[in-house]
Amino acid sequence: MSVEAISRALNLAPVPAEHNGQPSSSCKFVLAGLSNHAGQDRSGAFPSVRTLIRYTGLSERTVRTCLDRLKHVGLISPCDPGGRRREDRRFPSALRRRGSGQTFGSIKPGWRHRRAHRLRGSRIGREHLLSAVAPCGGDMAEWTLVWRGLDEPRMEIVHVEGLERAHGTQIGIAYELRWNLNGAVLELTRDGGPAIRVELGGADFFDLHHSAFFNSLPVARDGLLNETAEAREYTMRFVRVPELTAELVRQRYEPLGNRVVRYSSNSYQANITFDADGFVTLYQDYLERVG
Repeated sequence: MSVEAISRALNLAPVPAEHNGQPSSSCKFVLAGLSNHAGQDRSGAFPSVRTLIRYTGLSERTVRTCLDRLKHVGLISPCDPGGRRREDRRFPSALRRRGSGQTFGSIKPGWRHRRAHRLRGSRIGREHLLSAVAPCGGDMAEWTLVWRGLDEPRMEIVHVEGLERAHGTQIGIAYELRWNLNGAVLELTRDGGPAIRVELGGADFFDLHHSAFFNSLPVARDGLLNETAEAREYTMRFVRVPELTAELVRQRYEPLGNRVVRYSSNSYQANITFDADGFVTLYQDYLERVG
């Protein structure tokens, strides 16, 4: 996994635009999924189409369309996998345009036998992540974490310097959000939308909609993963996404053992699994960490 490549894919890569002129969230999802399999030199990304569907929550048709669009703008380029039999490197007839005899997508001359895609459940051709998703310079945050949505297409990457200092990028189908936590202040900016500054005030912690990072704040501070930990209730400064409205919400965290905590708020409840560092690995039917 190349965390730097994922970060560049979500934040800096010039992905194709939609009709409204905004960067395509679907293409960002697919590029981030490829980046999750890239080596340190940004090459060798070799996930299956099925894996990309699982990461992104998109349909097979949308995933394949995004791969073609990313290739067309030069963000990825198919590479000869090597080590395979000649017939395995042929472009499959099932991906030719029906009745045209032409291969699906814009395959560059000379790549006719270099496989760019394969059928559902098999591997796609290796994609080389170009300079647009190259590692950025500077120091890395102490933790860099990536989550994807399980209930709908969504992805977030978070750079954590500490429980009071972190910043992240969250992408949904219809929005893109950047946030920065600095102590008692949470700043949020939505692409094409408002920017707001929220103060903690009398709340215990911030909680950002669709972000697994903020579930770590009470768990870490109050040692809720310890064997003797008891259930705690909190008043959270909850920020809704994509509306970017803030409100006070009561939440309950109940330790169940084995690094699992039952979260509840009003009538909603779900089990959340954490790693040894106190970060979410699985939020029941909602979020899953992929990096």
